[in-house]
Amino acid sequence: MVFDDKPSALQWRKSTFSPNDGCVEVAFSAAGAHVRNTRNTGGERLAFSWSGWREFLRFIGER
Repeated sequence: MVFDDKPSALQWRKSTFSPNDGCVEVAFSAAGAHVRNTRNTGGERLAFSWSGWREFLRFIGER
């Protein structure tokens, strides 16, 4: 899914459970959730609709 949200306009945050040497960051917008690699903040990112984000969290919670 692609959103028109500019990455620089998003407020990215990293989990307090993430190690300092790298993990992922998440940002939320009106359209949904965005995920990027902390080691490559200007690179590719994932974008989820709100329903897709809920399904993703449910999926990883089962692992």
